[in-house]
Amino acid sequence: MANQPKAMRWMARALVPIVLLGALGHFYFWYWPRFRPAAPSPTSEIVGLVMGETGLDVRVWIPYPHQNLGALERRLDGLDSILVALGRLLGSAPLGLPSFGPFQVPPAREMAVATDFSGQEFVAAARVYPVAAWLFRAAGWLAGNPWMAGGELTLRGRLVRVKWQGNIWWAATDASEGHPREVDMAVGECSALLRLSRRLGPVPSGLFRFDASGNRLLLTSDLVAQSETQRPKHPLQAPGVALSWARITTAAEAARSIQSWIVLSATEFDRGGLPPVMVLQAGGSETLELPGERFLKALGAQVFRESRGAWEWRAYDQESLALGGGLIAPLEALSAMVETETEVSMGFVDLNEARESVLEVGRALQQVPVIGEAEARTWLAMARLLEGLTDYSTASIWLAEPQRIELEIRQASVD
Repeated sequence: MANQPKAMRWMARALVPIVLLGALGHFYFWYWPRFRPAAPSPTSEIVGLVMGETGLDVRVWIPYPHQNLGALERRLDGLDSILVALGRLLGSAPLGLPSFGPFQVPPAREMAVATDFSGQEFVAAARVYPVAAWLFRAAGWLAGNPWMAGGELTLRGRLVRVKWQGNIWWAATDASEGHPREVDMAVGECSALLRLSRRLGPVPSGLFRFDASGNRLLLTSDLVAQSETQRPKHPLQAPGVALSWARITTAAEAARSIQSWIVLSATEFDRGGLPPVMVLQAGGSETLELPGERFLKALGAQVFRESRGAWEWRAYDQESLALGGGLIAPLEALSAMVETETEVSMGFVDLNEARESVLEVGRALQQVPVIGEAEARTWLAMARLLEGLTDYSTASIWLAEPQRIELEIRQASVD
């Protein structure tokens, strides 16, 4: 019996690290920022805000938003500024919702946000963890904060109504169309779903899946596939090419055409402040222009041209122009890969090379007062977007009509 208190003390000491490890494990699993995919339930009213065919222009569903967005914030250099730059690039205004006290988004199993392209009308919903829901409501009531407690408030001149239904939090403007619905649609595990009601920049309308891992970000129209798509290496991954974009039109009623923008590495040549860009094209009736070509020519900039057979290419300097002939074969190989689609666009970005090159294009256009400012803003927004991807080395995009997309951003080292 004398040894019983001693044994109890040893048991208590042994339990302390077990309890601490359990608490740390619980915190990591439920709260610590990490990429945590989940399969959306078609019977969830929150998923239904995004899955339905009708609704606001841009709709996003995110499982465990506090973890997935937190992990994305750690991988990207300034998530908020990247979203602003992306909005400027695509012609959409960022939404910018208030925070939940110390949390940007509430600790929740799932969250959905829908907004119009202007960012004025929106509906948001979250299935908040039960304890967190009680704490937010209590803290909101004590602080007189209707965003957390429920009630009415004004954001950007719009009346917003907030309510709680159990542990489900809802917020919406009067004009928002946020009616939950059940949808019978199979979707695999993902880090987010994105629904666009109409084309946003080069991205087509439709429902898309977003996957995130330690070395890869992927936006795809393939809603079910779990394995990585093995597409051929992009033909325009060439030395000295920082960014390439090619559009191939193969419609039966029109002649096949290939149009491509090539942004060259800013470190390759001294261009005297002119954009390090060339355009190449073959076929089609539309003439592709260099960035700022119309007004830079009016200010005395010289455009150099060369042609070979059906191909024509142009650049602001002879050194850049000399690289054009070597890109014809890769572009023709790219065209040969596309036989069944009416229109396909493919792009590849060497992120390390493109950051300075795209910034140089924006700065060159910015030198032209008034008329160059609008085009410069687009390139400068693209430069800011690329600056945020410092942990990644390459980006590739594949678009096809209708509603097909694969955008992949990778690190240099692939598992």
